[in-house]
Formats: sequence, C-alpha cells, structure tokens
Amino acid sequence: MALKGLYVDEILLYNKVKVKEAHVVGNDIAGSMKWIKENGIEYINFNTAHGWMDGYSIDFVKDYPWIKGVWLVTKGTDITPLNYLPNLERYGTSSQNKNGFLDFKNVPKLKELTFKWNPKLYVNFSDCRNLKCLNFYSPPYDSLEFVSIMPDIEILEIYKATKLETLKGLDQLKYITRLKLYSVPKLTNISSLKFIAPSLKKLSFELAKKVEVFEVLDLLTNLESFYIYESAPIHSIQFLKKLKNLKYAYIGTEVLDGDVAFLEEKGIEYKKLKKYKSS
Repeated sequence: MALKGLYVDEILLYNKVKVKEAHVVGNDIAGSMKWIKENGIEYINFNTAHGWMDGYSIDFVKDYPWIKGVWLVTKGTDITPLNYLPNLERYGTSSQNKNGFLDFKNVPKLKELTFKWNPKLYVNFSDCRNLKCLNFYSPPYDSLEFVSIMPDIEILEIYKATKLETLKGLDQLKYITRLKLYSVPKLTNISSLKFIAPSLKKLSFELAKKVEVFEVLDLLTNLESFYIYESAPIHSIQFLKKLKNLKYAYIGTEVLDGDVAFLEEKGIEYKKLKKYKSS
C-alpha cells in the first residue's frame, strides 16, 4: 500500500520495459523517500499535479545515489543536485524554467534524455555517449552530426529545430528504430535517411515544409509506421506498397503523382492540404 498522498504509476522505458515511478510528496519528503526506498522504486517524479510544489529544493536527492530516473514537471527547480546521481539513467523535464546546472559528465550512465537546449542549464552535452533515447527540443544545430558521438541511439525525436537543414550524421546510428522530426522549418535535405534504412521502423515528419526531395523514402523498406503532416509534398506513396511489415500510416500532405489508390485500398487516412504553403 502506497504512502498516503504518494502517487505511483508505471512508465515505459525506451526498451519497452515497464517500471514503477513514484511522485515525491512535497510536504513529506522524508516519508516519501523512505517508502520509495523500501519498495525498491528507482524512478521518481516531481510533479505539481501530484503533491510537489514549484520552487521546492530537490537537494535531498544527494542522499539517494541509487536513483535511476528523475522527471521534473516543475518550475524554478535548481537541478544542480542531479550532479550527485552517478546512477542516473533517465532524465526528463517538461519546461526550461529551471535553475542551477547539470553537467552531463557527472551522469555517465544516462540512457534516456528529454530536454530543451539551454547552454546555461546543461553543460558537456557531448559526454552523453551512452544515450539510447533522445527527445531534443530546440537543438541549436544545422545538422544531426552531434549524434555521431551517440552511436547507440535507438530513438531520436527532434522538436522545434529552427536551424536544422540536413540530416547529415545519421550514418553513425546503426541501431536507430524510430525517428521523429517536428517543426523543422529549414530542413531541405533528408538524403541521409538511406544510411539508417536497415534499422528504421518508425518515421514521422510534421511541419517539414521545405524538404526538397522525398525519393529516399523508396529505400526505407523496413518501415512499420510512417506519418507525415503539414509538410512539403511527397512525390508518391508507392513506396508504401513495398513495406511488408507496415502497421500504420498517415498521409497529411500533397501526393504529387496523384495516385492514392493504395491508401484507399488499405484504409490509410489521407488528408490532402488544399491550402498547402511552402513557407
């Protein structure tokens, strides 16, 4: 039985393993951590919807170096104490409104990372060499070459990358199974997708209106899921016919050759954008 007021749920890790995550109660930190430790829970969450308060210190985590996961749904939190968690494998935050800093050199076991770029909050990003899953908001780069030092990545999701122009760098990712690109207004060249064709199973484009050529999609024969919405028009959807393991597809942009019979045959949703704009 959980401590009164302490919320526990199950989360799914990058490898589809389910683990328990406990939400620390702000007015009973000692009681929360005692119960969490006694019940063998290694993943904790600070959420104002479940008993935490904005601005509260998380300095006490220094006393629990066994913690493997920290998720912050807070504002004004000083994240400096996270530097004392050498076993941290999962870190995520829902906002940039944080204080202090996290030096990634201090969390060498980190495998899952969800964050918004801020060079004052996060230092030595290049030391995240063991990542398996990266959900990256507002990356400051014009390519994906920064992932070349993270060869074990299996899941890569990029959000609001206003400078991203090319997917160069994907050639180093031999195990990637899922790639999501959301709000990439300058992305023009996606030819590097060919390098991850053997492993890629899920691909998603949204708000990618400047992509010049989509023909590389013809090479992605192992896809199980394909999603595109409010993006540049694709040359054809005939590549979908080659996908023996296709489980899901959504086409929310123009199809230049106009042949969408396969979509109708398979019941794949197709929303043609009548007012498509390239900018």
